[in-house]
Amino acid sequence: MDKVQMLEKMRKRMHIVATVEGEGVVESVQQAGVLGADLVELRLDRMKRVEKDPQVAVNLLKAVRERTALPLILTIRSPQEQEPSGELTRWPDERRLELYEQLIPHIDMVDIETHSSAINERVIQQVQQAEKLVILSYHDYERTPGEEVLLEQANHARNLGADIIKIAALANTLEDVKTLLMFCQSWTQSPIVAISLGTVGSISRIVGFVFGSCLTYGYIQKPVGPGQMSVKLLVESRRLYYGD
Repeated sequence: MDKVQMLEKMRKRMHIVATVEGEGVVESVQQAGVLGADLVELRLDRMKRVEKDPQVAVNLLKAVRERTALPLILTIRSPQEQEPSGELTRWPDERRLELYEQLIPHIDMVDIETHSSAINERVIQQVQQAEKLVILSYHDYERTPGEEVLLEQANHARNLGADIIKIAALANTLEDVKTLLMFCQSWTQSPIVAISLGTVGSISRIVGFVFGSCLTYGYIQKPVGPGQMSVKLLVESRRLYYGD
């Protein structure tokens, strides 16, 4: 499936991403397909066994490719924007760039942060040359910024060359959820993902599609982000509220 077709499908149907990390990656990817996920996100920054040898990551992605036809998102999260818990790697930008370069041929999309200014332009260029999709993401684990900051971040991501813009911010109140989802609805320049983090924000992972959010992320083994739901629950909720 080419880039245009994939983006068009996301506009028409709530797409569920299974976030895979830790051990048992191949098995988790297979389970994601059985449960009904539409895509798989491979969180290499949460896979300690990749830390010592980049070839481990190459072999892992090849093994995953043999077991699933689901599109793969590669994420090697910056230490500055990693979730505040979990078994994380703390790779410098140079190491992250090396891994992205080696793994782009084996995936369909790359997720990199807008704030990773030391490497994101080079990563984006290589992803575009490979005719893959770029997700540019912004995270705030303390609060939900106001509309002005959200607009600034979205414009920055678009100008960098994002195919999909992703904004994830902690919701301390229901008003925070409303702020993010209303901004999501107002943004029409490109596909966007809006996720309100935390318990209060969990509802955004189901209703976000109503406001124009094209992806929602769930876990297979355990929550990766605050307020994240299981893929199983997201698939059941999609069937209940949107039909299948």
